[in-house]
Amino acid sequence: MLLVDRLDQALARLDRHRATIGVLFLDLDRFKMVNDSRGHAAGDHVLQEVARGLSATVRRGDTVARFGGDEFVILCENLTGDEVIRSARREDRNRARATVRLRRTRALPQCSIGIATSDDWRRGAEELVRDADSAM
Repeated sequence: MLLVDRLDQALARLDRHRATIGVLFLDLDRFKMVNDSRGHAAGDHVLQEVARGLSATVRRGDTVARFGGDEFVILCENLTGDEVIRSARREDRNRARATVRLRRTRALPQCSIGIATSDDWRRGAEELVRDADSAM
């Protein structure tokens, strides 16, 4: 709910200030295997570590949200061009893939990422997230 509210606010600000916002939709690849082979506690630990890593990577003021299951959404405001999106995507992919320690073993989460951008305040929050999910 907080993500949708922040996305609605970011879109509303586009009516007053010319800017671009970006939504990155991340899905952890083969996450079900972690839950099935190492248990739900290990899966929860991986999700927490990925969330910490993503939060440490984004710019101050950007929003990282767990969207459901093994999906995360990142809202980036005031973007200046596609280069920023490419850079953010690279950083998020690297951070999400950092090794996570699980008792006596390690997990190396990998993710798929989709990106959608908008400079149109009339676009809906759900539409932007859907487009990023489709891009993934």
